[in-house]
Amino acid sequence: MKKINIHNIRWSVILCIAAFLAIGGYLLYSHIALNEVSNDLLSAKSELTRLEGEARALQVAIEQKNSLDEIERIATEELGMVKIENYQIQTINLLTDDTVEIIKDEPKDDSWWDGVVAEFNILLEYLS
Repeated sequence: MKKINIHNIRWSVILCIAAFLAIGGYLLYSHIALNEVSNDLLSAKSELTRLEGEARALQVAIEQKNSLDEIERIATEELGMVKIENYQIQTINLLTDDTVEIIKDEPKDDSWWDGVVAEFNILLEYLS
């Protein structure tokens, strides 16, 4: 019969216990890490929900600002504009034929002094 060495059995038991403790520690660490990631995911989802609600509220505010009633209110109250009256509307008939007649002036025999006076008159008219 073989003799069982107690010393070898002790080391085997110690190694098995150490292996079980290492595996248990790894599983515990993995569970804790998974729990932290799950908490981060939940907080990110709640932040996403909050931001989506804020985006919807901002979209509604934009649509209200772009409504014709709001534009009319800003134009009348803040900018002091008034609605156009019927007498201010002038219709133009675009179906008629428009003609332009160019009349050429015949050159006159003007002296250079007449040209200077004409240019001076144009300058005075521009300044007044």
